[in-house]
Order: sequence, then structure tokens, then C-alpha cells
Amino acid sequence: MFQVGFYSRYFDINTEEFLGKIVLALNPLNHSSAMAAQDEHAETELYGFLWINATLVFLMFVSSTGSNLLALWLHSDETDARYEYNFKLLTLSITLFYGYTALVPAAFYALTAYYVELKERLSMTRLISIYSYANVLWIPSTVANIVLAVFVSRKTHQTVLTVLQWLFVAASAVLSGLSIVWKVRPIIQENLANGNEEQAKKAKVLVGVLIAVHFIFAVVIKVCFFGIA
Repeated sequence: MFQVGFYSRYFDINTEEFLGKIVLALNPLNHSSAMAAQDEHAETELYGFLWINATLVFLMFVSSTGSNLLALWLHSDETDARYEYNFKLLTLSITLFYGYTALVPAAFYALTAYYVELKERLSMTRLISIYSYANVLWIPSTVANIVLAVFVSRKTHQTVLTVLQWLFVAASAVLSGLSIVWKVRPIIQENLANGNEEQAKKAKVLVGVLIAVHFIFAVVIKVCFFGIA
């Protein structure tokens, strides 16, 4: 555990495999990654957890900062205050993405083990990987935020800008949420095929909680990174 070799197995993936997983992640209804290993002891790489989240941390900060700078440069006048960089957004982005992608899967794993008591479970590393690759679907919204800042003025079209921002965030939230639910659903269904009614109710509650937490996460992302100041 205290040797580098212990952790190297979680990053044993080549570029071709990594890019292939990203392509699969772009389809939220693809559940092959979950079906590939349904043994609770089956592990998977955490390369996506490290680098996809790192990329998103950078893109969210650049998107938020860049959109404000572009809006000020293209659509402001002399009366507008100068934009000040908010480097706290970088820390916030790190906390949100790494925290959400690690803590929620860990909580889900614990609840499936001790609350729903599923006999067959996805490993914690696989759950973290599922959440990490689902985050790829947030990347288009960061690009859209920059594009909106260029073509839509907050002064003359504030309502339009706000609605479009919410729509792009909602699209990313729905697609990434679908990706997560669609990948964990098969293992839950397999366990409940011969399960009791009480266990089925608990599983439905658990999935509902996952969706609710993801919704809250999306709202926080919108408020923190997609509101042009």
C-alpha cells in the first residue's frame, strides 16, 4: 500500500484505450463499461478520474473567466467596471469535481453494501470511473459558455443569455446523469431479479437520491461557473 507499484495498476492504460473510453462516454446510453465487470472485487483504472477531472477543472475556470473577459471586451462601455480575476473559482472547481466524483460513488458503494444489501456490486473504483467518464459530457457546455459570451450581449439580451446558459447546463446535466444511471442500472436490475419487494424499494430510493444529488451538483455548477458577472 505504501509502494508506488500498489497504485500503478490503477493507471495501467494506454492512450488508445483511454480515448476509446472517452468515445464510449460520449454516448450516455452505452452501458458496456458497467457490464464488463459485475464482480464486486473487479477493479478498473482511475486514469480518467485524474485527467478528465483535471481537464474539467481547467476548462471550467477558463470558461468562466474567459466568458466574462470576452463579454467585457465586446459588449461593455466605459461605465462598466473592470473585471477582476477570481482564482477562488479554480479551488472551487477542484473541490466540486474531484469531491463529487469520489465521494458520491463511495457513498453509493457503501449504501449498496449495507443499506440495499446487494449481493453483486460494482467495485468502488469502477463506480468512480463511471462518474469520471460521464464528466466528459460537461466539456461542450464550457465551450458553449465562451460562444455565448461572444454572440449574446448581457446588456441587451440578459434574459436570452440566462436561458441559453441554463439550457446548455441542463443538457450536460441530463446527459451525464443518464450516462451514470444507465451504467449502474444493469447491476441493480440483476440483483433485484430474485430480490424481495423491500430491497426493490430501497434500490429505487437509492437511484432517486443519485439523481437528486446530480441535480444539485448541476445547479451549483451553473451558479458558480455559468453566470456572466
